[in-house]
Amino acid sequence: MQLLYLNIILRFILVLSLQIIFFNHLPLGSWAFSHFYLLNILLLPVQMNSLFILLTGFFLGISVDFSEGTLGLFTATCLFSAYFRIKLLNWMKPYDGYLPDEIPTFITRGWSWWLNFSLILTITHILFFNLLQGFQNFSWTWFLGNTIFSTIYTFFTILMFMFMMLLFSKKK
Repeated sequence: MQLLYLNIILRFILVLSLQIIFFNHLPLGSWAFSHFYLLNILLLPVQMNSLFILLTGFFLGISVDFSEGTLGLFTATCLFSAYFRIKLLNWMKPYDGYLPDEIPTFITRGWSWWLNFSLILTITHILFFNLLQGFQNFSWTWFLGNTIFSTIYTFFTILMFMFMMLLFSKKK
């Protein structure tokens, strides 16, 4: 159990550092921004306490807000995603339920389940983010373009990280 929480903390620091140092400075023009930090919310254990999930979302969001110089945009989005993740996992719960301390990956749940789960959470995260960001000066072209391209960019970076995790786990 302690090893699980240590892994969560180390992954939180690694993913957040990659977001701040690398992905914040690699937008694809003005149309796509990688929300790679979302991986921290995606890979929390399924049976984890809801309060801890929301606190993780809050600290994740406020950390990205500090690095980006935004005032609560990422915090609100991460809190929304953490809350939505709880509801989504209940909605996608298999008949026999989840295992204790199970982390939702394609290794534990299979490709179909994981792709559905991660893509739904990624799309809703980016839609909510763009909706909040779009209050400044809203344009349907920007909203749809940014949502589509940011979803593809984010999902691609998350998928690459998951493949690297798979490769490292097979080498052990």
